[in-house]
Amino acid sequence: MRKMPRQTRARATVDAIHEAALQVLESVGLDKLTTTRVAERAGVSVGTLYQYYSDKDSLVHALVVAYLGRVERAMHAVLEEEGSLPALARGFVRRFIAFKLEGGEGSEARRGVYLAGAGRTVANEATRSFVVALAKGIQARQPSWPLAHATEIANMWTSLVFGGTNAMLERDAGLVAEAWFGESLERAVLAVLREPGER
Repeated sequence: MRKMPRQTRARATVDAIHEAALQVLESVGLDKLTTTRVAERAGVSVGTLYQYYSDKDSLVHALVVAYLGRVERAMHAVLEEEGSLPALARGFVRRFIAFKLEGGEGSEARRGVYLAGAGRTVANEATRSFVVALAKGIQARQPSWPLAHATEIANMWTSLVFGGTNAMLERDAGLVAEAWFGESLERAVLAVLREPGER
């Protein structure tokens, strides 16, 4: 981002640009998304858009970062809740599924942007950061466990929940809303809880 929006009006402009970019992305796809189309849809001049983004790629990158910020906030909220380790596991699964179902990700076109190219790199960095926080949350609930063990479990949880949910969304998004899907993920996540050294 070239210029940080500090005033309310500037933040509203950036929000309008982001929303317009998502709408253009859904209607014509990434290849046909242009800064001119986005500016027109947002009701701003191209010059105004260029005050914040130097080109299409920097705008798309900002969309990915904004999306991942929403994911992180939703997931970190789980860590702030009190409760046992099994409660954390269940809360983690439920919160991630709820986020996906509440339109946190959007259309197939959006998912493609979030999971491809530079978006994938940013997503991997965000996931690594969350794994560190999740491992600390696991260890806080199980203080006798070494951090390395808690990190191993955090990695397995994120792989199961993020990977399983995203894969099912690609196959049949309707199934993610069915109770059995969340219950199955909860059982899988709980199944990897084990004491250090257990196989």
